[in-house]
Amino acid sequence: MKETAIARLELLIQENNPHVLRSQYKSIRNDFNTAKRNMITQLREAFEEEWKEKLKETELSVESAQAEVQVEAPEKPQFEIPVDPLDEKFEDLLKQAESVVAEYEKQLAAGKELKLAEKQRLLESFTTLSHTVGATGIGETFKQFNALQDAWKALGNIDDPRYKDLQLNHSYQVDLFYHNVNLMKEMRELDFKLNLERKNLILDKMQHLVELESIPEIEALVKELQHEWKGIGPVTTEAKDDLNQRYRDAIDAVYTKIRAHYGERKQNLSENLQAKQELIAKVAAVLETDLSGMKNLQEKTDQVIAIQEAWKKIGPSEQNEELWQTFRETCDKFFEAKQDFFKTMDQEREKNKLQKLSLCDKAEALQFDNDWKGTSETLVKLQKEWKEVGPAKPGEERKLWDRFRTACDKFFEAKKEHFGSRGQSEQDNLVRKEALLAKVEAFEFVEDRDENFRMLQELGKEWKEIGFVPIKEKDRLQKAFSTALDEKYDKLKLGREQRIAMKFKSRVENLAHSGSVDTVVKSEQQAIKNRIVELQNDIAQYENNLGFFINAKPDNPLLKEVKSKINKLKNEVDDLKLKLKMLAQAKEESKAEPIAAVVEAAATVEETVEEVPIAHEEIEVASPAEEVAETIEPSEDVEDVTVADHDKSEEEA
Repeated sequence: MKETAIARLELLIQENNPHVLRSQYKSIRNDFNTAKRNMITQLREAFEEEWKEKLKETELSVESAQAEVQVEAPEKPQFEIPVDPLDEKFEDLLKQAESVVAEYEKQLAAGKELKLAEKQRLLESFTTLSHTVGATGIGETFKQFNALQDAWKALGNIDDPRYKDLQLNHSYQVDLFYHNVNLMKEMRELDFKLNLERKNLILDKMQHLVELESIPEIEALVKELQHEWKGIGPVTTEAKDDLNQRYRDAIDAVYTKIRAHYGERKQNLSENLQAKQELIAKVAAVLETDLSGMKNLQEKTDQVIAIQEAWKKIGPSEQNEELWQTFRETCDKFFEAKQDFFKTMDQEREKNKLQKLSLCDKAEALQFDNDWKGTSETLVKLQKEWKEVGPAKPGEERKLWDRFRTACDKFFEAKKEHFGSRGQSEQDNLVRKEALLAKVEAFEFVEDRDENFRMLQELGKEWKEIGFVPIKEKDRLQKAFSTALDEKYDKLKLGREQRIAMKFKSRVENLAHSGSVDTVVKSEQQAIKNRIVELQNDIAQYENNLGFFINAKPDNPLLKEVKSKINKLKNEVDDLKLKLKMLAQAKEESKAEPIAAVVEAAATVEETVEEVPIAHEEIEVASPAEEVAETIEPSEDVEDVTVADHDKSEEEA
């Protein structure tokens, strides 16, 4: 919580203890920043949820609206981080804390210089005293010596490279002092006795060090005892050799244990070094391969991510930091190359956008033209040009397509109105279709599910065999019949792919009644292919973003959300591929029987699909370029992305 961090920092500042403040204020700053990020994340998630709800309401409006009514999707507002007065308050407190700490560290540095100067002064006094032992009497000499020693020890060790030379000189002057004191036998014997007792005590402590388990603790204690040993004066010649030998034996025993520990660790470090070098070589080998192509690049990305996972499982090694830097730089080169690939793709999509904008302008200039034949040919030509141009960026492609489609649809709808009805035969067909619609609505199920399915298919085939109806009644009848038939099929609880095939079948029927089956089917196929390209690009970008979750745990909510969205996008791609299959078969068979074959092909594909569990078809995906996921409109039926319904050509009219 921000309030907790602020309260802690205020309390430390009020206590006026720079030492404690220096050790804790960075931790408090991290806690505050964490709380701040969490709050922003929560606000962003609430913002996204609210936006999703708004999109759902829009989708419901689209579904309930009449076919000719166009409901535009709302533009998503930019999320703005609210200003929090606590942030400014904390920054002010943090500046106070940093000021106090800076002043405290300045004082510490000044204190260190004072200590070094004081040690230098004491060393000069040691030097003078060691060369004038006994000049003022042995008692006074030792009194001065002990005072200097106490003052030296009171200053303690100093964390500074210059202190080593001072300590060496101090040890030398201490030894020199005792050497001169040895000239005074009584004092020398007393001093030797005290030094012997102190060194024996150190040896006892050293012998117990090998019984400890913690190697770092042993290292720290042995250095401390060695330092203490060096500060003790000499002993008698008779005791010196034995004492030094015992000291060397104790030191050897301690360092033998330390070396044994690090020897085993060194072996592991060496093995880990080799393993890490092999992983670096693997990433470097990936960089040498061809990194072009979406599929190929994704395979290489999977390889690099797998190598990164293997790296994390290896422990520390020799040259650990140096190897890590090399490994990270090598991986960075790969991901930079990947980013360059997508940058080039974006540039190409920008060029495609400009071409499609030009096509939109041309189509819009013709949408109110009444040269039915010439303009029809021109629009068909523009549609072919549209197919030849590659996709724009996913978010822009849909908008451009809707704009282009709307302009084409306006012209062809006006053309349909112009040519009017097809005569008495269409009136007869209208009566027959009205009767067949009533028959479907009154259809009663039998116990045999397969028989129900067959009977419904027969009704669908009978509908297809009836000819054209008046243009004004076509959409109403087709929509009512499709709705009634879909309701019956829904009660059969068909599998997911069967549901998709049945729903799309009505779309294929519309294509069958168009004036130019081949042209319209091609337009339909291109629309679906464009959508597939958009989805595959989104999938690739999402899978690329998985590289940013290298250090994330498997249960990371954001990681799970990204994987879930990838699976949903792949399901939608599979659905669209099924529809392409239906269209391809319809197009092939229409060469022999232009109308009946198209409808029959839809039924054939429908009957061959394999039953699978029904899945939710509404998919929400996020734009990979944004830090926060932006919801994209759920996929619509293919009939909503058709350029135009050519109900009849001029020749038929």
